[in-house]
Amino acid sequence: KSEIDSLKLSESTEKLLIDLLENAIISRFPKMTFEEIQKMIHYTPIEKTVVGQELIRMGRMEGRTEGRIEGRLEGIEKGNLIGKIHLAQRILKRRPMPKKKLLDKTPKELRAILKKLEAELRIV
Repeated sequence: KSEIDSLKLSESTEKLLIDLLENAIISRFPKMTFEEIQKMIHYTPIEKTVVGQELIRMGRMEGRTEGRIEGRLEGIEKGNLIGKIHLAQRILKRRPMPKKKLLDKTPKELRAILKKLEAELRIV
């Protein structure tokens, strides 16, 4: 329990981990009461239990997967925005901003640049 607390997880994720741990212990030790299992969880550091180690490993893997997916989606969004920015700059007969400089910007900053360029295109 203390190890789960130290991970600084959201309350819902922490509760889910504890519930999973309780369920795993219940299935492994069917003769223990629910109260005995709760005491065991609260007094045994999670990293000392096989189930706890497995849950932590699973949580880390899930976090990495989510991070990769979010990173890819942001990369795709940035690529689309940069393409539109470069197209607008070419139409306006401006030198395109270097791709490296644009890649350093957040999607929000890129959308702001694109919005300004689109406003200029409406005037022309």
